[in-house]
Amino acid sequence: MQWNDYRLVLAVARARKLPEAADALGLTVSTMFRRIERIEDLLEEQVFIRERGIYTPNEIGAELCRAAERMEQETFAAERKVLGTSSLICGTLTVTSSEVLGAFFLSRHMTELSTRHPGLKVQLHSGNEVLSLANRQADVALRPARPTDSNLFGRKLSDIRWAVYGDAQGRARFATSSDFSGERFIGFSGNPLAERMSAIHRAEFPDGTVSTTTNSLILTAASAQQGRGLAILPMILGEQWPGLFRLSEPIEKGVGELWIVCHEGMRNNSRVRIAFDALIAGVEQDRTLFVGDADQLKPHD
Repeated sequence: MQWNDYRLVLAVARARKLPEAADALGLTVSTMFRRIERIEDLLEEQVFIRERGIYTPNEIGAELCRAAERMEQETFAAERKVLGTSSLICGTLTVTSSEVLGAFFLSRHMTELSTRHPGLKVQLHSGNEVLSLANRQADVALRPARPTDSNLFGRKLSDIRWAVYGDAQGRARFATSSDFSGERFIGFSGNPLAERMSAIHRAEFPDGTVSTTTNSLILTAASAQQGRGLAILPMILGEQWPGLFRLSEPIEKGVGELWIVCHEGMRNNSRVRIAFDALIAGVEQDRTLFVGDADQLKPHD
């Protein structure tokens, strides 16, 4: 078997379906099917249990996957060793973050890097999926907590404070009051961040009622702007969303943290270092968007 055969078996085992595995490897489904048949002919054994289009590794397939994962990790380790001290500012730099940070922070502070460094291609990835720094799915990550993996290097950039936001009518109603008793709130559900938001709501506004929930902070902000209720949002989002107005001072309890993280072996890579520099400077520029200015409410046009 060739290394590409091991990669193919591992891709199919991870995706469980041929179309998804084919997309991951940049192959056609028919090519995938033929290569699986060739591997099984070579081994004179089946590798997958096939049931209704789902491919599940059998005992032999599982052993091949374990071998493939070991090869994969050795490959990634070799790449990090080679690239870790590279002084060249060229190639691809992949930076990952949450949807909110991607849209309201990364997009403003990372796109200029490719202009300043023509040989550099910047890829921004945002979403709830956590990309692996060890497997080089991403080079740099923005994360809302201190890294616990000893193989990762990180630096805290800022606290992330939250506040209550509403539409123009809410701005008029709460111009001189911050009593949200009996008010309708738009809740957030569906992932670990929702637990933090719910805890803030219970602690700060126990008399408010949650009338609607969403699984996206972007959707929560849009609903609040449309007058569907008040929303507790991270200030980096609420301060920049058109038509939203901050109705409370920054909430001191339940403060999150913003960390910039890379793999320990990549911390001296020049591409990674310029990304760190750009994002550290970006946070300094946006400090009030993360932690706020409690002296006044901040309306937007």
